Amino acid sequence: MTANSVSLEVAGSGFDLRRAPHLSVGDTIRVVCPGWPALALMSEARRERAEAALRALGLKVSYGKNAFAPVAHAAGSAAERASDINDAFRDPSVAGILCAIGGVHSLDLLPLLDYDCIASNPKIFISHSNNASLNLAILAKARLISFQPVCFTNHFGEFPAPAPETLQNFQIACMSCDPIYLRPVGTRTDAPLPFLFDPSHDMAGRPRNLSGGWRWLRHGCASGPLIGGLLSTLVDVADTDWAPSFARAILYWDLTHYNGNVVAADAYLAAMARRGILAQLSGMIVGYPCRVPRHDSMASLDEIVVKWCAEFDGPILVDADCGHTDPTWVLPLGSDGHLDSRADAFWCAPGTMPTSSRPDRSLAR
Repeated sequence: MTANSVSLEVAGSGFDLRRAPHLSVGDTIRVVCPGWPALALMSEARRERAEAALRALGLKVSYGKNAFAPVAHAAGSAAERASDINDAFRDPSVAGILCAIGGVHSLDLLPLLDYDCIASNPKIFISHSNNASLNLAILAKARLISFQPVCFTNHFGEFPAPAPETLQNFQIACMSCDPIYLRPVGTRTDAPLPFLFDPSHDMAGRPRNLSGGWRWLRHGCASGPLIGGLLSTLVDVADTDWAPSFARAILYWDLTHYNGNVVAADAYLAAMARRGILAQLSGMIVGYPCRVPRHDSMASLDEIVVKWCAEFDGPILVDADCGHTDPTWVLPLGSDGHLDSRADAFWCAPGTMPTSSRPDRSLAR
């Protein structure tokens, strides 16, 4: 076991997982665009707000070489986008890597990432939405715990400032070695992000139009590695060589309006059941559905979840802050999670190491 790894019971296999040193004041975080070209299309004001929010935490900001390159629906070719991530892991001046936004084209990067380099240079890696494919692959191939689902553009660039709960969750998860105790927010927003379609409409705050809180759809206790992401992305990765083990996992997932509804959730969960994934789980966390109706003419989302979760016996927590609403949690994908409905509690082990485990960067210059 290396200085940058820790023995965790992951998926029942007992193999060593790596944890990166936590971010500290003065560290540099590299912003990359693995999918949708948000940095090329967003307003300068939103980028400046995001930079200011990170600087207020004591962090410095740099950008991947290709992060501002728009090519159709992606920020450059797959090779260019992958090289930005590989370069960030190689660069001794970079302590963390933050994705600008999500995007379906992040799947193109899985065969192009240098997993040996990532394993040899553990760093904080933070993604959002479809970029969960990268977190899953990094866990499977480099055995590195990474973080979800916060991003540079949507969360740190929020108008007029990031949600305080999101900032606090980021600091606990990525800037400390403390256990992470999650609570539901009091109110949340699923309002559209105007900059996605018209940067000139960016100077308007999103209303907290939804009540907060979580619900236990099924009671019980469970412990296991946190594995998750956007539900459609989990299905995309499940049959590939870049999928981690789901054995005894606490699976977290969410739906959003652009790729999901009750029918889609039924189909996605059916696909995971066919692959034998759901029967392996110890528990499940379902994010608050972002602009997705909870019912259609045939069934409710709760009914669909209960139907497919008959495959395992553990607890089910729903309406969680782990998807496309804001404020958001920041979860360490791969770290040990714990659900206990009796205590109305969800917590997880830290996904970071002390900064003393970080190599001396002065020697690498």
